[in-house]
Amino acid sequence: MNLGLSSNLKIAFPEIIPTIIPKRSEEELLYLNIEPNWMVGFTAGEGCFSIRITNVKQSKLGYQIQLRFNITQHSIDKALIDSFVNFWGCGKVYSRSGENKVYFQIVKFEDLYNKVIPLFNKIPLQGAKSQDFADFNKAAEIMKTKGHLTNEGLSKLRELKTGMNKGRKYTELDVTINRSS
Repeated sequence: MNLGLSSNLKIAFPEIIPTIIPKRSEEELLYLNIEPNWMVGFTAGEGCFSIRITNVKQSKLGYQIQLRFNITQHSIDKALIDSFVNFWGCGKVYSRSGENKVYFQIVKFEDLYNKVIPLFNKIPLQGAKSQDFADFNKAAEIMKTKGHLTNEGLSKLRELKTGMNKGRKYTELDVTINRSS
């Protein structure tokens, strides 16, 4: 799609006139005035809420818990992803060598709790991503009250993590409810 219509489509639809997309400089994109509603919609399609649990011998229970909010795009959109740091007032942009991707990520708990979560509570996500956010929000509440430092809290966080994103099990009822709301 980013390369325009294929030859077959141009023949099949000769009346289609391609739109020229204006190029923006990286500086223009860095200071885009991104609207909160746009960010919520973009996150619904491209964002991810996740819980990371790693083994750490130095901690009381032997694990470290980290909540993550991230958005990944093709490296062609790096300037747009860079502008997210300005929008959120936090976070970092990463790229991995050998990949044509850029990653915007917020992991600092205070930023997640005081900036990310309030936006998505104020402007709710639609669709399946709303369920991942709801679990993310539950995980943040467990961590806010230091519940992640207990076996019970750690167990609840593992349960939430297992059911999020690719691990989520959807029923026909879930799909019907999401479509009607």
